[in-house]
Amino acid sequence: MLHSLTWAQEYRRHETNLGDLIQNLFPVQTEGIDYPTVYENLYQLYASPLDLNTVTRDELSATYLLTERQLNSLFEYRVSFGPFLSVYELQAIPDFDLPTIRRLLPFVTVDAQNRLFSIRNPTDHYLIMRVERVLEPQKGFTPGEPDKNGKVPRRYDGSRQQWYWRYRYSRPRDFSFGFTLEQDPGEPFRWQPGRYQYGMDYISFHAQFQNRGRWRNILIGDYQL
Repeated sequence: MLHSLTWAQEYRRHETNLGDLIQNLFPVQTEGIDYPTVYENLYQLYASPLDLNTVTRDELSATYLLTERQLNSLFEYRVSFGPFLSVYELQAIPDFDLPTIRRLLPFVTVDAQNRLFSIRNPTDHYLIMRVERVLEPQKGFTPGEPDKNGKVPRRYDGSRQQWYWRYRYSRPRDFSFGFTLEQDPGEPFRWQPGRYQYGMDYISFHAQFQNRGRWRNILIGDYQL
């Protein structure tokens, strides 16, 4: 008796302008969704796509790429027909049309190697720095009325720029560590530990561990639902 191992056709991802892609995914923003975080997560998923054979409903739902009905169809299909052999099988799932599949393809994969070997995802460093400034004159940054000593006070002590820093070190679906720093326009940069002021006016951090035995998600620090 002879046995052979056959793989389905592999899908080759094309080079994509991810910034334009994400803007096209969400041309109209609605309330209740933290879009900066959604963008960040999609950037990470583009670098380390979700495996359709191991992805959970929560992970796929958090991308906002599929409707509830499409999520139901995908996981019912996986239960009924077993592991995906190729991303081309998405065409066979009820409620999946061509625009849906094209929207999803950059962020998912079918990793044949993971069915034979246990290969851990590589770690990832993510750093974003954003500086914003309103070009129009703002009253808060103009000189105030002179006091009795002739000094002209400043209405705001800080600069006109808004600063935002975020760093994250992670391995997808394993662990994540990071911090966020933010400085609003007009807020001064002060280092006064006695007054709980440590430079920027907003400092936050997180430490997250996933899939640790019975614990699916352990998170300390800032988080979102």
